[in-house]
Amino acid sequence: MATAANLLSSLSSLSRDVANWVDSVATLTQPAQIHWCDGSAAEVRNLTAELERKGELKVLNQKEFPGCHLARSNPSDVARVEHLTFICTQSKEDAGPNNNWLDPKAAHSKMRDLFAGCMKGRTLYVVPYCMGPIDSPYARCGVEITDSAYVVLNMAIMTRMGRPALERIARDGKFVRGLHSTGELDPNRRFIMHYPEELVLRIPVHRQVGTGDSGIVDRGVQPTPAGHHCVDRRLHGRQVGDVGDQGPGRPAACYPPEP
Repeated sequence: MATAANLLSSLSSLSRDVANWVDSVATLTQPAQIHWCDGSAAEVRNLTAELERKGELKVLNQKEFPGCHLARSNPSDVARVEHLTFICTQSKEDAGPNNNWLDPKAAHSKMRDLFAGCMKGRTLYVVPYCMGPIDSPYARCGVEITDSAYVVLNMAIMTRMGRPALERIARDGKFVRGLHSTGELDPNRRFIMHYPEELVLRIPVHRQVGTGDSGIVDRGVQPTPAGHHCVDRRLHGRQVGDVGDQGPGRPAACYPPEP
């Protein structure tokens, strides 16, 4: 039996841990407003129409390409900047031989400085998502915070986004945190930080999901669905290392060698 929409609990009330983290990020980034994504078709239509009005999406020939749009990035932009992409682990060795390494404490401090006030005048979108079937024991859930509606639309395509994911997070009591801002196109400010040890929640202190630490944070990069990318590559790679023959916490052979 379906539940009437007006009887559903508000998204922000489903998980206190998620709500606390959103509050802490909002305090840091200072957005004009906060939007909790429910993953509905109406929401996708509204965000698509908004980006069409702004000229960020161009409707293609609907006869040849029904439901398709063109999105162009800045001509000077790239997906990421290699020398500003870091793997943040306690041990430099665990970052792998082909990655840049940064101490997690230094990385968090750097990112807090970069994110301070970065969403002023923008909307902060809270994107709960699930990588895999909602009820699968192998699926992993996360919440990505972004100020890009384009990212939200991509997450709706690539993940199971919205209320069901947030309801599972509320049941499980754990989720992967992802923080993204469109930031600036200055190549010296396009930082991306991955925290694989925190993603796996292997270290006891990191089992406290209300700490406010994020699994992947990036700023100054043209909009990208960082949350699903983080879970797909970093979390699963680290999990393989934790259960592999090399012992707990050691990268296995298939651990992603590059950011």
